[in-house]
Amino acid sequence: MFVRNALCATLVLTYAICTSSCGGGSSTTTTSTTTPPANALAMTSLATTSSNPLAPLVINTSGGNTDPVTVNFSNSAGFSTTSSAISVKAGSITVPVPLYIDPNSKTTASGSVSIVLTQDGKSTAPMSFTIQDLPPLSTYGTQVGQITHAVVIFEQILLGENLDEMQTLNLAMAANSKVAGETGNAANTLYTSLIPGVNNARNDIDQVMLNNSLVFSWGTLSTGTQIQFDATQLDFMDRIAALYLVQQFSTTPTVARMRMHSTARRTRTGKSSSTTQNTFQTILSAITSGNAVYQLTEDLRNSTTSAASTGLAFVDGLQMTAASQGAEQFSSYVGMVSGLAHFTEAVNTQLNLILPTAACLASPGCNSSTYIAQLDSDETNAGVNAAAAVAAAISNIPGILDLQTNAANTVDELLNSVVNIYNLAHSGTLQNISTAALDAVSSSSFNTVANSLGLVTSSVNITNNLGVAASLTGVQLQQCPPSTCTTSFNVTNVADTGGSYQLVIPLDISGASYGTMDVVAFDFATNTGLATETVDLTGLNPNSTVQVPPMSGTCNDTDYGAPDGDDPDCD
Repeated sequence: MFVRNALCATLVLTYAICTSSCGGGSSTTTTSTTTPPANALAMTSLATTSSNPLAPLVINTSGGNTDPVTVNFSNSAGFSTTSSAISVKAGSITVPVPLYIDPNSKTTASGSVSIVLTQDGKSTAPMSFTIQDLPPLSTYGTQVGQITHAVVIFEQILLGENLDEMQTLNLAMAANSKVAGETGNAANTLYTSLIPGVNNARNDIDQVMLNNSLVFSWGTLSTGTQIQFDATQLDFMDRIAALYLVQQFSTTPTVARMRMHSTARRTRTGKSSSTTQNTFQTILSAITSGNAVYQLTEDLRNSTTSAASTGLAFVDGLQMTAASQGAEQFSSYVGMVSGLAHFTEAVNTQLNLILPTAACLASPGCNSSTYIAQLDSDETNAGVNAAAAVAAAISNIPGILDLQTNAANTVDELLNSVVNIYNLAHSGTLQNISTAALDAVSSSSFNTVANSLGLVTSSVNITNNLGVAASLTGVQLQQCPPSTCTTSFNVTNVADTGGSYQLVIPLDISGASYGTMDVVAFDFATNTGLATETVDLTGLNPNSTVQVPPMSGTCNDTDYGAPDGDDPDCD
């Protein structure tokens, strides 16, 4: 079975070499034979003959070998798109299912196509397959923007967790200059660029969600086509995000547990809705709650193969659409590139988290050698594969030169965030975060570090005039004497929509006085402090949780709705 290389998404091949000899009688004759080439790859059956797009499809095969395989979906109407297989192993190949874009209407639709696999220059006979259209929002019982709003919050929470990890590893592994340098650079990218950028992207998303008639101009493509972000683009983003959420999380233990509790509440109140809608509403609740997000991460760690296949199918399926000829003519082009940047980055971040989760840290015996070995395996496989796929997908955003030009001349937060993520991917900076995680977890000292962590939890209540459109609050642990903050360390995360937060911190920060730590709530967009609390963390130890007093403050965005490049923020 092949794996993707972290740096260039190439494939590693495994070959078997066989020799044989024979002899008899009083004399011995030895001959060397070469194993005849395997039969050419052939498809024997499809796991299903019809599927939603952006999902993994298992194709049963005979013959062939473990060399790379490409898959082509095409038909006589002019639809054609090609991708590398997600995995190749004896007897089966897993491929991503693309969106079907009608060649005439340039909109998503259901389409009948032929699938052809190619390996070592030889193509299989075609098999018929139907790509289903994206389900409408009525399937999930949501209004335009609700799903994307939740997913970018999910992205922010994951990036906050990633920042916490990078800063903690930077402190705890300071003796390893390579890891310390990589994690320091990764933390800087997350703190100064990715997290503020995702926060700002919500400006367009949330405003259109609250007022479907709003339109945000993205300028003009070189073809002369004017492009904009509006309710149509947001509807498309909702529908592709919904497919990923259902495929990735609907059967997880966390969602099942939360759904059981919500079903009990609905029974008491007499409310009811479809099973699909109930499950989906539970997923939306889970991805906007920090504690549930960490539990979902643990769920995926317990099923990394299926988790990686689902994530890669989503990423590769979007990339197939983006890379197809005339992608800029797609009616939901703006929604496509926005989803390609932000949704795939969320997939990438969740599969590249490497420290024990909050649920584990709060449980005795969490940091066993088996658990640490699993983290290493997860990052080496699922994490590396996701990082390579996401970097490749984002680096191939169609029409990017036009978007870069437009971003330089248009004050639009979502457009600028898409261009920013592209620039980070194209330069390799985005993938360097995964490299930092891989090098840290591969270090001989990682086991010691993972067994020397503590967990701090609490909540912060920031009164905000924007309601559901309010930015998420940053929370940072630091040490500040009465006059000024002179300490060289900080550990940062993001509070969820309810204000709950957690901080995973090392137990041996050099020069730190754990009896007088400072927890500060702040605004990521402006770096404005909103609240502070001095806390005593002397009781912090592995496998326990220290709950510190809650904080409260106020944030008002007085110019929300007047484009200034940093909304939502605290003016």
